[in-house]
Amino acid sequence: MSGRYTEYDNVTDFIAIRLRNLIRESYRMERHDMAKVLSIALKDYLEGKHDIVFVDGWPHIVKDSVKKTEHD
Repeated sequence: MSGRYTEYDNVTDFIAIRLRNLIRESYRMERHDMAKVLSIALKDYLEGKHDIVFVDGWPHIVKDSVKKTEHD
């Protein structure tokens, strides 16, 4: 199973699925800039760097979930 919750057999990570679909749609529409940003967001989400919610079909990073870096 792909996604952030791979340790659970009965959980599907629909956030990762939706992000992958948006990335494919962005490439199809030749919006490579949007596809790149969505790919980075998906990578960071899967690495646990932040949480994502969808509002009106678009991903938003949950501000409180963003990990602080030493530069912040």
